[in-house]
Amino acid sequence: MSESEKTLSTLIALNSIVFLAWQIPRLTPLMSQWFMHLPGTKRNVTLLTSCFSHQEFFHFTLNMVGLWSFGRVIHDHFGREQFVAMYLSAGIGANVVSHTCSLALRNSRPLMPSLGASGAIYSLVASTAILHPNSSISLIFLPMIPIKLGHIWLEQD
Repeated sequence: MSESEKTLSTLIALNSIVFLAWQIPRLTPLMSQWFMHLPGTKRNVTLLTSCFSHQEFFHFTLNMVGLWSFGRVIHDHFGREQFVAMYLSAGIGANVVSHTCSLALRNSRPLMPSLGASGAIYSLVASTAILHPNSSISLIFLPMIPIKLGHIWLEQD
């Protein structure tokens, strides 16, 4: 395995362990306490642990496919340490942004907890689009239509 495949396999394994723990009903209170971040909580470590947490199979699967697909490109560009730092920072940053929006809208809707690697995965997609704007992807829902990742940036030039 390459260095990027080892790193990504480790991240996917951690996400898988947490996902499987969510599937055990008697662990739900523990998982909710330590792997789901609520705005205003005193447990700041959950800003990090919630980035590895997925309750639903579809959410977990899409994020892990995205991690494997885009993670290799970014890992190979930055190296292991920078990749892991970027990935975790993006996940934590996405939680902070999510909670800021949730707190701003708390009068019109209930405060929502956050979990999942989606913010980190979006950062990998955006980074890939910046580094390789001519790369094309196909979405699961529209597999027959390739989309250039850097289309938005190319249009502005």
